[in-house]
Amino acid sequence: MSDDFEEQLNGWLEQVTNDATVTPEEQAQITGAGAEVFAKSLEQHTPYDANRQHKHLRDSIIFDPGKTVDGKAGDTDVGFTENKAYIARFLNDGTKKMVPTHFREEAEADSKNSVLAAMEAKYRELKGE
Repeated sequence: MSDDFEEQLNGWLEQVTNDATVTPEEQAQITGAGAEVFAKSLEQHTPYDANRQHKHLRDSIIFDPGKTVDGKAGDTDVGFTENKAYIARFLNDGTKKMVPTHFREEAEADSKNSVLAAMEAKYRELKGE
């Protein structure tokens, strides 16, 4: 009887370990799913000027699943291209003479639940649940 109980506990431990462990590649896919949802929300919240002649800030939103500025494996950064990021910061945070819009914070707040849902769905897909 103790051997049977030990086998059950070992089986349970193996299942929990498998469910709790994600490889950096799987983590990149999971965070990438959330990043895609957040990028769409950020695009909707980014201020837009229809009279603008050049590339708009909304068109400069980028993300690459599994890639970060600091090289952390499995994480995904969402942001603006290198030549537009400073403009986004001025618009979001304001300047001495410009009122801040806080569009990034609004995008984060509005998309928090949908980002988590997308990441959970991707996790369940990868784990076969």
